Amino acid sequence: MRAGSCVRFNGRIRAELLNESLFFGVAHARTKIAVWIKDYNQRRPPPIRPVCAERPITRRRDDATQGTSSALQRHAEAMGITS
Repeated sequence: MRAGSCVRFNGRIRAELLNESLFFGVAHARTKIAVWIKDYNQRRPPPIRPVCAERPITRRRDDATQGTSSALQRHAEAMGITS
């Protein structure tokens, strides 16, 4: 489980159950927590997570085969820099 998911779950259980309920004993607390967890896991729709489509990092074929020095040379030539 990721740390962010744990923090979110802990925050929700505290806000929605622990701060709102008065427990009269361990058995009562276990029952209310079990009902809340069942609701949390089964009855609620899962949150919609945005899909972050990242552009893949692509290199030109000649850069991959010849190394970065040739790419730097072409860049320098395009900028009008000669060595």
